Amino acid sequence: MRLLSNAKVILKVALPLVILSILTAGLGLYSRATLGDLAAQTQQIVDVQATRLESVLNVRINVNEASIQARNILIETRETEMAQ
Repeated sequence: MRLLSNAKVILKVALPLVILSILTAGLGLYSRATLGDLAAQTQQIVDVQATRLESVLNVRINVNEASIQARNILIETRETEMAQ
């Protein structure tokens, strides 16, 4: 009987704790989903940037090789070496 008389007090104490627990779980799930989306977007950005940098480096390599070949052609005077 005493438990029933204290039920209002127990309910007043337990209800905020239950609501707080539900909110905490909801915020945890929401933040996990949001961070998962951000991680996917970040990975996509990194992949695009890496591809761009790779393309830029390939262009630089090709330009350097072409300029070295042009310089070698200008410097070389032997006909046999120039044919190669």
